[in-house]
Amino acid sequence: MAPARIALLASAVTLISATRAGAQSGASGTANLTPSEVVQRYADALLAKDWKTSASLADPEELSRTKAAFLPIFEKDSSHRLAARILGTPTQLVLSSLSDVDFNARLFSFFVATSSQGSALDRFQGIAIYGVAQPAPDRAYVVYQWRLPSTERPIRGVQAMELRRVNGQWKLTMLADFEGLREFLASQSASRE
Repeated sequence: MAPARIALLASAVTLISATRAGAQSGASGTANLTPSEVVQRYADALLAKDWKTSASLADPEELSRTKAAFLPIFEKDSSHRLAARILGTPTQLVLSSLSDVDFNARLFSFFVATSSQGSALDRFQGIAIYGVAQPAPDRAYVVYQWRLPSTERPIRGVQAMELRRVNGQWKLTMLADFEGLREFLASQSASRE
C-alpha cells in the first residue's frame, strides 16, 4: 500500500474514532454515571433550581405515569388557570404536547416551591454521600445527608434515594412524591363539579 493511502486511511480511522467518542460523550450527560453521581447531580440541580435536569434524572416510566395521573385533573379545568398556575403554561398550550420531562419539571418546580416553604432548602450547601447499597444489579440505594453552613446546627438525619438501571443508565425511581398534591387537586376538581 502506498504511503499516501496509509496516511489517508490512518487519518480516516482517527476521525471516525474521534467522531464516535464525541457522539457517545455528548449523547447524554447522564451516560455511565454511578448511582452516587446521579444523586449528586440531582442535588446540584435541585439547589440550582434546574428543574429540567432534575426531571431528566428520573425513570422515564415514572415520569410518564406522573403525567398521565395529572393530565385528567388539568383537562377538567376549562379555564386552564390551574395549569397556568401550577405548570406555568399559557392557557392556549395543549398540555399533552409537553414532553414527560418538561411536564414533570414544571410540576416539580411548583411542588418544591410550595412544599419547601420554611425549610432549609435555600440554605443547603450540597450533600454528603455516605454510601451506596446495591441489593441487585439493577437496583441501588444512595444514603446521603444535606449539608448546611458550618455556623448552623447540622442536620442529624440521613436520607436514602432509590435508583434503578434503565437502558444501562441509573435513574431515580421517583422525582418526588406527588401523590398528596394529586389527591388534593383531584378533590378540589371534584368539589367544583
